Amino acid sequence: MLLAIVGGGLQGTEVAYLAKKAGWEVMLLDKVPDAPAKGLADTFIQIDICQIKRASAHLEQADLVLPALENYNALAALHRWQKLSTIPVCFDLKAYSLTSSKHKSNALFSRLNIPRPLDWPECGFPVVVKPSSGSGSQGVHIISSKGQRAKSFDTQYSKDHWVAEEYIHGPSYSLEIVGNPGRYKTLQVTELLMDEDYS
Repeated sequence: MLLAIVGGGLQGTEVAYLAKKAGWEVMLLDKVPDAPAKGLADTFIQIDICQIKRASAHLEQADLVLPALENYNALAALHRWQKLSTIPVCFDLKAYSLTSSKHKSNALFSRLNIPRPLDWPECGFPVVVKPSSGSGSQGVHIISSKGQRAKSFDTQYSKDHWVAEEYIHGPSYSLEIVGNPGRYKTLQVTELLMDEDYS
């Protein structure tokens, strides 16, 4: 089994490690010459996946393609290629568009009556302010008072790009889900450990 992993950062490193443990051959494609996952790959191709015509020759050699990055342009290029290829790609652009937008995810949770933190200003302080897009704790700020919010965010805060909601103290989790339309499975619940100094 030859797995083509697109993206050699942290996610790509995890996927490459697990693929090697499963006995699979790994082809890594990344535009960065010294991608962290490079040492785990059997084959490394330095290429920008957005140049999908060039990348296609490599991807077509694989039995399976797995994107391990969160660059929308790269993922959209892979999605276009996926429509023309017979090689399976472990990716759904519609699902990614929903799950990578906190605005869209929150709207879905509300529509399905799934409990979620209250939006600010319907809640009191502390408030967590985070980018609507992206993952992890990058750009996340906890605002503990109205005065702190005014100093920190009045000039930067835009409802289109940021989400401000009730801060709920406790553990944070990530769900790893795979599947096909109509059939999905949660594989892993991962507790997210945050740096105590993140703001």
